Amino acid sequence: MTKARDVIVPLKIGDNPDRVFNVLFLDDQEADRMRLRRFLRKAGLEFQDFEAHDLTSFREQLDQHSMDIVFIDYHLEMENGLDALRHLIAHEDQASALPIMVSSVDRHDVIIEAMRMGCADYTVKEEASVDAVRSP
Repeated sequence: MTKARDVIVPLKIGDNPDRVFNVLFLDDQEADRMRLRRFLRKAGLEFQDFEAHDLTSFREQLDQHSMDIVFIDYHLEMENGLDALRHLIAHEDQASALPIMVSSVDRHDVIIEAMRMGCADYTVKEEASVDAVRSP
């Protein structure tokens, strides 16, 4: 199982510190979307943020914008993040998007399934750290 510290390897700024990433936050809770945005800002990541609260708005965002990073909450009101991950992976215009599953619960079965499906990482929301994003 990956740790939040490992998650952010793909988010490292690397050789292009001025790059602005397109980041999509799929979460049915506004407070959690805000928390993820604050987390990335504190880490120094420059990004244009997009948000979705359900699969319908998620599909609309994917159809309208090319994403670099997509945070997918596992627990959605009527759906789950694996459904969203399937849609992201199948979307031909989002082939380079980096999916990261986030959840409030550390469930091994979901982690395994998300990683098998092509998720770059899985993290528990409360365990994410700014230092992990900043590390070289």
